[in-house]
Amino acid sequence: MKRIAAVFDGLDFAGSTMDFAIGYCKKSDAHLVGVFPESFLYHEYDFAELLGKNGISAVKIRHAIMKEAEKRTRSRKLFADGCKKEKISYSISHPEGITIDEVLKESTFADIILIAKDETFSTIGTQLPSTFTRQLLSDSRCPVLLLDESIENPSRVVLLYDGKPGSVYAIKLFFSLFTAGQDTSTEVLYVTSSDQNAEIPDFEKIKALVECHRQGAIYTCISGPEKQSAIDYVQRLGPGTLTVAGAYGRGSTSRWFIPSIADGLIAQCKCSLLVAHNR
Repeated sequence: MKRIAAVFDGLDFAGSTMDFAIGYCKKSDAHLVGVFPESFLYHEYDFAELLGKNGISAVKIRHAIMKEAEKRTRSRKLFADGCKKEKISYSISHPEGITIDEVLKESTFADIILIAKDETFSTIGTQLPSTFTRQLLSDSRCPVLLLDESIENPSRVVLLYDGKPGSVYAIKLFFSLFTAGQDTSTEVLYVTSSDQNAEIPDFEKIKALVECHRQGAIYTCISGPEKQSAIDYVQRLGPGTLTVAGAYGRGSTSRWFIPSIADGLIAQCKCSLLVAHNR
């Protein structure tokens, strides 16, 4: 049985993340942990709203804190009710430490983390990816699946490959976590910026690996600027695409997965993104 950690902002509950997580756990007979961080540094209220005639109002503070607590409780109940309805094994965690630290701790004991792509745990700024997401992708101790709100069951999987171990590791990890869907197509994408006649590196080997798990996969080699060519290609595929990438921000593995490329996929593409580290 796999242990799946789905991370939620209790003040802005992502129902689509819950739906995907429950569906995944039903298919794979996994245990689902609903993680609801409650950092004292993160609130939805504006301190300006708490000002009274004589400074900050104790009454307004109590009311704001109570309102947030009720909203967090409702979010956890929504999650619990959804899990009970679908009769899956679940538990709930609501740690009170620094949000990113607590989520990284959860990643140590999970097979995969599921989280909405636009989750920020912040009221400051809306640019994607958020500072929280960047740090999670860089330091997570397990694979992270960033979920686009439009995805329930992916109709297409794109495996980003550059011939290096980091990308192959991510592909293998994807196969171990996700079974093949009857209506899901699989594509291996290689981009070269140097030679229009270039071939996919170690083609026979990567094909042999992929065909063991996804027979009939498509193998695509395109030329152009590596970053934007990959982003544009995935973007054209539209919603319902799950993209698989290797290490994020580690500098040693793969040209695909330097932050600028992964960040572009997150910000510009209506797709979900699975990032896995080869530690």
